Amino acid sequence: MNSFSINQVLDPHPLIVNPSTPLIETIALMNRSNQASCNLDDDDSEFNSLIPTSASCALVMADSQLLGIFTSRELVRLTAEGRTLAEMTVGNAMTQPVTTFQETEVQDLFNILRLTRQHGIRHLPIVDKHNQLLGIITPEQVRRSLQPLDWLRFVRVGEVMSNTLIHALPTVSVLRVTQLMVQHQVTCVVIAEHFESNENSELEASVQNSHLRPIGIITERDIIQFQTLELNLGKIQAQTPMSTPLFLASPEDSLWSAHQQMQQRRVRRLIVAGEQGELKGIITLNSLIQALDPKEMYQVIEVLQGQVCQLEIERAEFLQSRGRELEEQVKKRTFELEEANQQLQQEIIKRRQIEQKLVHDALHDRLTGLPNRTLLMERIEFTIQHAKRNPDYLFALLFIDLDRFKIINDTLGHLMGDRLLIAVAKLLQESLRHNDLVARLGGDEFVIFLDGIHKLQDATQIGDRIQNMLASPFDFEGQGVFITASMGIVLSSPNYDNSEDLLRDADIAMYRAKEKGRACYEVFDRAMYLETLKFVELEKNLRLALERGELVLNYQPIVSLGIETAEQLTQLKNLGCQFGQGYLFAKPSDVQEIESMLVNI
Repeated sequence: MNSFSINQVLDPHPLIVNPSTPLIETIALMNRSNQASCNLDDDDSEFNSLIPTSASCALVMADSQLLGIFTSRELVRLTAEGRTLAEMTVGNAMTQPVTTFQETEVQDLFNILRLTRQHGIRHLPIVDKHNQLLGIITPEQVRRSLQPLDWLRFVRVGEVMSNTLIHALPTVSVLRVTQLMVQHQVTCVVIAEHFESNENSELEASVQNSHLRPIGIITERDIIQFQTLELNLGKIQAQTPMSTPLFLASPEDSLWSAHQQMQQRRVRRLIVAGEQGELKGIITLNSLIQALDPKEMYQVIEVLQGQVCQLEIERAEFLQSRGRELEEQVKKRTFELEEANQQLQQEIIKRRQIEQKLVHDALHDRLTGLPNRTLLMERIEFTIQHAKRNPDYLFALLFIDLDRFKIINDTLGHLMGDRLLIAVAKLLQESLRHNDLVARLGGDEFVIFLDGIHKLQDATQIGDRIQNMLASPFDFEGQGVFITASMGIVLSSPNYDNSEDLLRDADIAMYRAKEKGRACYEVFDRAMYLETLKFVELEKNLRLALERGELVLNYQPIVSLGIETAEQLTQLKNLGCQFGQGYLFAKPSDVQEIESMLVNI
């Protein structure tokens, strides 16, 4: 310990953000930062390979003053509470005040471990005598600097593992898993299933004498990635994004063996399982640190040194007697390990690719590659909330339905229909700005989300542009195919509280465009919605009138009202929906719709 230097464990370039930085942006910086690892020189310590791939905290500073700290633990807590992260800054979420330490207080590694336990923290900001930040010490730097690994060969996993851990069933939501992390103040939750079907408890504090089979795990770092992807954690079951397969250790394994497996697998924790695969406990990198108890190490250091000398003598004698044979065995074993490591890396890459594809497929249309209804509705819901906070902000929806698309499928075949849908999707994407979104709802229906427009004319100009682009035929290997589209346009309004209402009104406007002759667009107004409600009520009352025998055939005389602008009226009596005194009046333009209802009934 005499050769200890604070530079071995100090990160002089931690992630630093302003208190006004949006929380979502801070999370993204933590997720892709590579500054969390110490910049140590290469040496023989195998702990130096335990390098994290993302920052575990962000320091919040203003005018060179340290105001607070935001860690992955705060993120898990906010997620479990259901807070809307998009509305928060890191200044609202940080922990303050921050416990700092003078450079002179850090004497050696064991003193650092004592400080973290004494203050119940994992990150130690270091300042100089003028209270200016020098850097930060994190668990990752401490773990990399611990080198007496021979001590780990003498301790079994079962002696230091934690048999108190939190687990959840694979069918619970990721949000529930996050709440469990906060409730029990843990950094991970094991996803497990019961050996016996009659056990259905959601979680247990202790796994002793239980009949659980671990199948996956979700950690704090996973929650950071889920928030970066803006996933709806309340609707995703834990079994979908959990890390699997698990890397297991046996209670009889040495801590050295566990450490090597962590290093090879590049993980921070191992699940401990029995001979039948039953859940026994968990061992983490912190367990390795705690095993390095300084009192016991100082007591046995002389014994260890003697054993090392004896082993060196025996090793020299052994090499002399079996030199070449041993070298061949070492080469063979090294080759096998390298081959296994390469295979493992390939499996990890393949697993990540599969996970990314599953997430993409869940939010995108397979035929066109466009966002699907789920992703569209999430985008609209987010924008509605943004618009309520910013009254001057406007957006619009264009509901597009291809006219007579069924004729193309019936005459040219479904393959040609699919090619046409792909071509239309590409055309719609080319007609938009980078911040707009086009989604396919299914069949021949598309929706365009126009973000941050200034007035209604911005949306109608897009509609005109699309109609002009569709006026030219699509060329498929010399065969020209014409297609038109009917569009409904709806402009955002403070009256809208959810995405379903917006999409409904855009759909109503689209059908009004079809009634006007297709190949055009209509802008939604409140009268369209009321008229739709009227016909829904009319159809209901026509059906009830038929069941009750309330339809009466009358001869309607034609009477001149003496007013040139008056319309002829068609009278239906006693249909249940009483407009006026026992009569329902309809415009001549509505008669065809009423006749269609009567035919269907």
